[in-house]
Amino acid sequence: MRHVITRRLALGLGAAAALPPGAELRAQTAQRGPARLVVPFAPGGTTDTLARLITPKMSERLNQTWVVENRSGASGVVGGEFVSQAAPDGQVLLISPKVHLMARYVIKAVSYDPYADFTPIARLAEEPYVLIANPRAVEANDVAALIAALRSNPERYAFGYPSLGSVSHLVAASMGKSLGIEPLTIAYRGTGPAMSDLIAGTIALMVAPMAPAIELIRNRQVKALAVATAERLPALPDVPTLSESGFPGLSNVDWLAIWGPKRMSPSLRDSLAEAIRLGVEDAAITRRMQELGLRPVVETPARFEALMQSERAANERLVAEVGIKPE
Repeated sequence: MRHVITRRLALGLGAAAALPPGAELRAQTAQRGPARLVVPFAPGGTTDTLARLITPKMSERLNQTWVVENRSGASGVVGGEFVSQAAPDGQVLLISPKVHLMARYVIKAVSYDPYADFTPIARLAEEPYVLIANPRAVEANDVAALIAALRSNPERYAFGYPSLGSVSHLVAASMGKSLGIEPLTIAYRGTGPAMSDLIAGTIALMVAPMAPAIELIRNRQVKALAVATAERLPALPDVPTLSESGFPGLSNVDWLAIWGPKRMSPSLRDSLAEAIRLGVEDAAITRRMQELGLRPVVETPARFEALMQSERAANERLVAEVGIKPE
């Protein structure tokens, strides 16, 4: 068979070869329907907030509409499973905190490997956590008084957390381990529902992400007892660290990132990462993230993947120390 290249085709091929980085992806996606950024939790938490902040810029940079889709359940596994089974064409991505890497440590029935079945694309932000309390349910105004209360009646003070294996869960479990008690803990389908129950008094305590907690603290709907960081935070300068408050060395900072399904091509991954980076660097988005207590992160996919491997060793060590078993 003869292969004939017409003048029009030749011109088209030449133009495609001359496209700048990312332009080919934009050309391919321009005729498609909306792409989806999957949030594996209910609306109202940091992940959902950040997803809705970044998708307009992704739409602008990639010449395609990006929509946020909440697929909550099983501590993020429902959304993670959906993305793991998607085609690696850049049309379905996952945004999650680092709890995504904890799935197999805390849940027995997980169909995917958080490392092998995803393509790391970009981290977006780091987020501190703060121990907060419902002022009607908790009389203690500092951690020392809270420790005494927990030791005398741990079942009275329920901790809520957005998912198994989350920073909220791990810090609460570490506190209980240090005190020699098993605090009453309740897992939710995301930060939003947990925070709602905290405000209502259904639960008494939560180690909460800063973004949804900061306004509640400022409005005195909840009270801040300690921050789960190595140093005090500029946003809450009068709130001591857990390490200062009787839990030496206890700190855990979360981060949020975007993954694609496995077998995504390096060129597609890099184009998506570049669009995300430009969004994070946008002055308005940077300012809003900082208002929420988030620290914007810009790094290459390779650096992100290297961080994941170091987190893997740290997670295995922490799960063993705290004694968390898959449920």
